[in-house]
Amino acid sequence: MKVNRIIVVMMVMVLTTAFSMPKVLATYNPIGNSYGEWVVPIEALSIDLSEDFIRQSLDSHLASVYGFEVMHNYGMALETVQSIEASFQRDADGMLLFPHYFGGMYFDSYGNAVLLVVDSITARANASETFVLATRFSGTSIDTVEFSFNNLWEMVQLLNNEVSTNPDNAAITNAGRWYLDVMRNRVIVELIDFSEDQIAIFKSTVINSPMILFEEYVPSNFSNFTVDISSLDSIEHLETLSFTHTIHPGSSFTTPHGIGSTGYRARGRDGRIGFVTAAHNTRWLSIGQNFLGVGTLVDRLSPAVDAAFIATNSNVTVTNSMGTGGNHTSMTALPWPGGPVFMRGSARPHIQWGNVRNTGVWHPQSGIFNAIIVNNPNHQFARAGDSGAVVAMSGGGVVGIVAGGSYFPSSNIPDYVVVSWSGQIGTELGVWPS
Repeated sequence: MKVNRIIVVMMVMVLTTAFSMPKVLATYNPIGNSYGEWVVPIEALSIDLSEDFIRQSLDSHLASVYGFEVMHNYGMALETVQSIEASFQRDADGMLLFPHYFGGMYFDSYGNAVLLVVDSITARANASETFVLATRFSGTSIDTVEFSFNNLWEMVQLLNNEVSTNPDNAAITNAGRWYLDVMRNRVIVELIDFSEDQIAIFKSTVINSPMILFEEYVPSNFSNFTVDISSLDSIEHLETLSFTHTIHPGSSFTTPHGIGSTGYRARGRDGRIGFVTAAHNTRWLSIGQNFLGVGTLVDRLSPAVDAAFIATNSNVTVTNSMGTGGNHTSMTALPWPGGPVFMRGSARPHIQWGNVRNTGVWHPQSGIFNAIIVNNPNHQFARAGDSGAVVAMSGGGVVGIVAGGSYFPSSNIPDYVVVSWSGQIGTELGVWPS
């Protein structure tokens, strides 16, 4: 099928160097859920997630990884990005609606915000009203690009649809990965057999668009095996859900297959409240069955999002308090390349920080559409036991849940973490942050 319209794929890049997936052999793993029995202390999480703590934790992370100057710049840049997003409208599900002139945003290697505007007289005129306040912040810059973020995102969705409707198309099976590259203002399609002939086949049977750049796919070994619990250095502050009446984002639980984490509070199609976790955390249950005495497994989907929705019983309270004013996880967020995100999960008693590398990512090994890739600085962002854990942004918004990671062959510590995006989970399962 040849499509003659311009659409988009999106990638989120690494903060410092080239924004591409690591060129090493690696293994994709759902994080957590070891096989066998595991006895867990019945102990509630007690983590300070006040607004001050979130900011201090972020500052400490930025200073230790990038230095104090970048830490200062990030503070200003986050205010810039938040003020711009606040000027955009949202749909009924809380998803941001980007204006036609908007080309995206990213954080550069110095921690400054870079705003992208479509290069046309009309677009620049419309953008000037929105971005005028942002340019008052020191370090913020505005660059012009050829394509809007909406067009690029639509292209990614078109390619994703091809996977579902034409999975046997030779051009699709020859694609090792695609993603939306915000900085280059293109959708990158990586081909396993990278040649002019294969590029021509893709253009003639899938789509021919100036928005797409073709590159060679660098192989990675991915497999859906679980991480054995014995590989963990320590597991602290675990909570058995069946003994609690309050569930927080990032609470721990045990199943017959190991340890997992709760994600974010969500509202289902029928109005019921519950929480989202990774689908592979629930593989021992059928739809409609009881989940650890706290609720019912309503729906799940894997691998497209690797997510499940548990509707909780009437005597169970699910909070969405992650600091910064209380209702931190009540809205879907799409992070920008280079931006910091935090994770709260089972494996350790503190929140962990990472920086966004790619967004709008699809690769057939994990099967997750519109995934978000997060760097794992100092190998600390996520590890075994964090499957399903909430990933959020400082200042508000749910990014999604931890799905898995890419592992060096000689290590159980992921170089990057695959996050299932809350917007895609909402689209597929009909459950949204609440």
